[in-house]
Amino acid sequence: MENKDDNNVIKVSNLMQSIPSLACDKKVGIYCRISTKNRNQITSLATQVNGAINVILTNPLYKLYNVYIDVESEKLMAPRRQFNQMIQDCKDGKINYIVTKSISRFSRNIVDTLNIIRELKQYKVGIYFQL
Repeated sequence: MENKDDNNVIKVSNLMQSIPSLACDKKVGIYCRISTKNRNQITSLATQVNGAINVILTNPLYKLYNVYIDVESEKLMAPRRQFNQMIQDCKDGKINYIVTKSISRFSRNIVDTLNIIRELKQYKVGIYFQL
């Protein structure tokens, strides 16, 4: 006996095919930054790394590619070598997701942050800010 409402039933397999895949493996880069090497900053670095690793460990679809750490003074506007390497790895397709503690650790100001996010969007790279 055929149900008249069968035409209104959405098959899950068809629905999943129409949605962009959210269940894909993410190649994750962790980015952490501290300004100085004093004890408080080293503690902050450990907190940043541990928090980001916990994000990865709680999601089986995340695969850690690398941890990028810069110890640079914001006042000197020094080049962030590890940050630049991470961006290059994104462009090279080695990373498609970045986990970082906060916007303030990711970039020096909101304008830079927006420009970097736009650039990474071209490479289909997402960013997760923990705070």
